Amino acid sequence: MYLDLTESQQMFRAAARNFLSEACPLQLVRQLEEHPDAHPSRLWQQLVGLGWTGLVIPEKYGGLGGSFSDLVVLLEETGRALLPGPFFSTVVLFCLPLLSFSSEGQNQEILEQVATGQVTGSLALTESSGSYHPSDIQTFATKKRNQFSLTGTKLFVTDAVISDYLLVAAVTNTTVDKNDSISLFLVKIGTNNVWLSQLDTLAKDRQSRVTFDKTVVPAANILR
Repeated sequence: MYLDLTESQQMFRAAARNFLSEACPLQLVRQLEEHPDAHPSRLWQQLVGLGWTGLVIPEKYGGLGGSFSDLVVLLEETGRALLPGPFFSTVVLFCLPLLSFSSEGQNQEILEQVATGQVTGSLALTESSGSYHPSDIQTFATKKRNQFSLTGTKLFVTDAVISDYLLVAAVTNTTVDKNDSISLFLVKIGTNNVWLSQLDTLAKDRQSRVTFDKTVVPAANILR
């Protein structure tokens, strides 16, 4: 298997490293650590201008149509620079599942808005156990007519306080194996009965507790 970077990926890596060394100095990262509610909006707009927020989004949705390996190259450089802001949560935790599980055209508008930096998002998966195993998901969704009602609490939700949407993993059928009854729901922040509280962490990395109390979600917002 050929695992070396292509010539274009090598150029992309060099360009990303040069940009981040100037636009994201360690001083900026430290400043944002001291002010966890701050959003590096100028830096975010620069990332949007470079097309990074739409790197893996297909061209038909306004993205660059890049590959997963292209994204890995970029993530290595953003990690090197300790890039602050919702890039990882939006492009990786939110956008990749959205691309994988949405039906054709289901979330086209949101993908277009992610590509242009208008929308940010994250993934609400883990709960009190801290486990990623389906059997530990206790949040459940009850269907009534053309909508679902979500109830449960998610922990360690990255960048929830600065996100527009969350993808929420919930159990839809308690009578069968959880491996066959977990679905992802697209939930807009600001929806009734969604409560956010920021957790104190050593890394000051915007982890939140998100509670859903019979939160109403349209049936059209179920991904899987």
